[in-house]
Amino acid sequence: MSDSTAKNSAESTNSSGKLDEIIFKCKICGESKPLSDLVVIKHFYPQISACKVCARGVIDHQQAK
Repeated sequence: MSDSTAKNSAESTNSSGKLDEIIFKCKICGESKPLSDLVVIKHFYPQISACKVCARGVIDHQQAK
């Protein structure tokens, strides 16, 4: 496991000793977001993890059809 992967998948301490926020990469927009913005879209199989903004867009698009 590379150092960058370890920092993204687990909490780590920064130079001041405080815990860094856990982040994930949205599968739709590709941006790194805090874990609190993670949403699992269950309309698809396999399920997709995305940020709240992208999830709203995907769900709205599916309901419009």
